[in-house]
Amino acid sequence: MDIVNLIEEADTMGMSKTNKYYSQALSSMAGLKSGISLACEIRESNLDTHSNHDEKHADKLRSLTNMVDLLWYLAD
Repeated sequence: MDIVNLIEEADTMGMSKTNKYYSQALSSMAGLKSGISLACEIRESNLDTHSNHDEKHADKLRSLTNMVDLLWYLAD
């Protein structure tokens, strides 16, 4: 099966394709599943907030936690 099919057939647990982690997760898992990758990296930027730290980090950490859940699900 090629990578395009792996990505198109992935169950994304209802994650919107507009989610900024969506393409990172699917391409990472497709690479791992196909055997062309041994590792992946999911990135989050702008964690150095300087102000409104608690408000800004709550959303970012929630998004990262949801991404980890999706990655574990896809890996299974």
